[in-house]
Amino acid sequence: MNAWKHGKSIFLVTIILLAAARLSGQEKLDLLGYRLAYHWDSTLPYNYTFGPAKFNEVWGWTDTNGREYAILGSLGATFFFDITNPDSVRLVDIEQGRFNDCIHRDFKTYRHYCYGVADEGNSSLQIFDLSYLPDSVHKVYDSNAICRRSHNIFIDTSSGLLYFAIPKYSGGWASVAVASLDTPQRPRLIKYHSSAVFGGGRAHDIFVYRDTAFLSLEGKGLGVYDFRQPDSPVQIATISSYPGKGYNHSSWTSPRRRLLVFADETHGTPLKLYDYSNPQAPVLRSTFGMNDSLGSIPHNPFVVDDTLVWVSYYYDGVVAFDISDPNHPRVVFHYDTYPDNDTGAGGTTYPINYEGCWGVYPFFPSGTVVASDRKYGLFVFVPDTALITGMRPSQAGLLSLDVHPNPAAEQVRIAFPSDRPLPRRPLVIYDAQGRTLYEEKPAARHEVTVSVAHWPPGRYLVRWGKGVAVFQKAR
Repeated sequence: MNAWKHGKSIFLVTIILLAAARLSGQEKLDLLGYRLAYHWDSTLPYNYTFGPAKFNEVWGWTDTNGREYAILGSLGATFFFDITNPDSVRLVDIEQGRFNDCIHRDFKTYRHYCYGVADEGNSSLQIFDLSYLPDSVHKVYDSNAICRRSHNIFIDTSSGLLYFAIPKYSGGWASVAVASLDTPQRPRLIKYHSSAVFGGGRAHDIFVYRDTAFLSLEGKGLGVYDFRQPDSPVQIATISSYPGKGYNHSSWTSPRRRLLVFADETHGTPLKLYDYSNPQAPVLRSTFGMNDSLGSIPHNPFVVDDTLVWVSYYYDGVVAFDISDPNHPRVVFHYDTYPDNDTGAGGTTYPINYEGCWGVYPFFPSGTVVASDRKYGLFVFVPDTALITGMRPSQAGLLSLDVHPNPAAEQVRIAFPSDRPLPRRPLVIYDAQGRTLYEEKPAARHEVTVSVAHWPPGRYLVRWGKGVAVFQKAR
């Protein structure tokens, strides 16, 4: 593990989060960093199609008590990890799939269930009941009645609909299938849709928000469809011609800002960022990427709280981009999960295979981020408070606030240095994703008490003028 922490592939990068603070303009928080807290690998056999692979997709789930779990796919099984304490991760359960050589697996969660599919062999849809965690996982459904194979799945939680991308079933292949989760452990098929419904395109991947589906249609580009009537979707828009077009692979959106990010799984293609304020006519705002001029390959992008895009990159690892200015995205985090080669360095180009980081999941309330590497397994990253508390005021121009108790359960007391004049700016508390949870301008007080009883567990950043501190909300 030390090799990963101190080798050439690890470097802590300060995450730049733009918080929606009601100050004079937006204040950049150049104070939160991430560190590798845990890495897990195994001695499983490899599949060498498209490069050495033992693992594939990673996903996450948080229970009602704030405990966090990582879900990792392998060639033959699904692994469930308790990552609530990222420095002491525990493998809780392993559930076998029907076929033992699956390069592709995909997972999504709904309520206390995990849904899993695979895209090789005589596989099935599997459903796992997570409510028994942290003790164990119970498989409650394992059937190929709806699909024997599916490349990806997505669940629209607003409607309780499960979408399948390129499912194989008893009648052949479809582009999309839709099922109802009215009974979550017993999905009910609504309809299979052929590629003819989507202009001849197969939906390689799907992202859905409130019945609006963004379909990655491979060489056909990206299609946007209205699925309010899931048995008869209606086209809203298509993006069939754009810079750096390749094999349209996956997408994610920021619904509040009406921004769409998608990736083409083709060597040397950048990510694309569109404004879809007018859903019928999306507008390209920018293209951006990591080493795309050398042949890099973005795999799966995820938008977090409107300002960050976390991306799993073959060869390059985990990359995060700040898109607060959609016209000029910039890299704010990078960790190479695949240090086997330095291909791409010094102007050389990337191999033709698809090796390295497969997936990333950045949606845990605590701010923890997990990633999967095809060869090297699970990586767990956490916000590193040492990057704040270790800063020398003479260099950073910052003051240290006194915060107690820490960790806090019911309330936290925040004190500004008594020998300093009170700042004109308000006291603001942000969560690990940069969202403002509390703001107050104390009147002639150097100490403030804030109730945190109903806040989710995790790390929080306090900013009061030039004073900073980090505290942990206890579970």
